[in-house]
Amino acid sequence: MVCRIADGETGIRDYRGTIDGRWVLFKYSSKNARLTCDLRAEGIGPGRHQVEIKVTDMRGNVRVVSYEL
Repeated sequence: MVCRIADGETGIRDYRGTIDGRWVLFKYSSKNARLTCDLRAEGIGPGRHQVEIKVTDMRGNVRVVSYEL
């Protein structure tokens, strides 16, 4: 799974991703502003799943996005 995150002014300080309410490892590439998660490695099988990404910028502004896979 790949998600794009960006902050045009101060930059990204922190991020956190969950699937079905459980923390999963997302790796951030600042070069292309993408979070990636290997669903198989995280034990996420086929079916519907609720994804939540929380991103905090350097000024402390927080944005949370939720969607269904």
